[in-house]
Amino acid sequence: MDDNRQITIDLIMEHSPWLKLDHFDWHAITSDAKPKLYKKNTNIYQQQHYSDYIYIVKSGRVRLSIYSRNGEEKCLIIADRGCLFGEISGLDDHPNYANATVIVDSYLYLIPKERFQEELNRNHDLCLKIIKVLARKIRLLSSQVEGLSFDDSYYRVANALVYLTEQYGLKTDKGYKIQLKFTHQEMANLTGSCRVTVTNIFRTLSKGNIIEKENGFVIVKDVDKLYRYLDMTRPGKLY
Repeated sequence: MDDNRQITIDLIMEHSPWLKLDHFDWHAITSDAKPKLYKKNTNIYQQQHYSDYIYIVKSGRVRLSIYSRNGEEKCLIIADRGCLFGEISGLDDHPNYANATVIVDSYLYLIPKERFQEELNRNHDLCLKIIKVLARKIRLLSSQVEGLSFDDSYYRVANALVYLTEQYGLKTDKGYKIQLKFTHQEMANLTGSCRVTVTNIFRTLSKGNIIEKENGFVIVKDVDKLYRYLDMTRPGKLY
């Protein structure tokens, strides 16, 4: 792998909305908590509503999204294994800034806000972890603002596909099968595009023999072509 591709992968991983923090040790606040099962599509809390807990993903994935008044959705973060969410409301006692919806059956730790705040008051290590999580989320959200301001939909969708291939791609005889199912609408919500645009982009990638669909899964048939497509759609690229 050349250095430029590795730099691209590192940047994509750093700014990806799929936030996996399974290297964080949350034992200080989960040791006395039993994980609770949430079924797929369960709404945990709604935008601008209060919750009595902060949450940590033991397994599964949770989508944090905001909605416009006319019901349009923008996905901000996909909380993967080890990710903490709802902590901002636990710090400032304001309503949650987003909706939290379970994407697949998931086990979550529910930490009462009082317990969370008490542990912060006496646990310096936990405070540093929370600061690191918040810093990571600020970088992530800032990169989304940058992407929505300067990148077109083609680049944003290609960027998401590269991440999914690197993180969830399983090598098969046809290419790399992304082990997550998602609809064109879900990709549109994630990338700040419209469904029709995503459908057209996927059609272009299929015609270019870069991807194909099989039983609802995306198979990246040619990773090199996908990277070339990403580079071709990069902001400021001269065609």
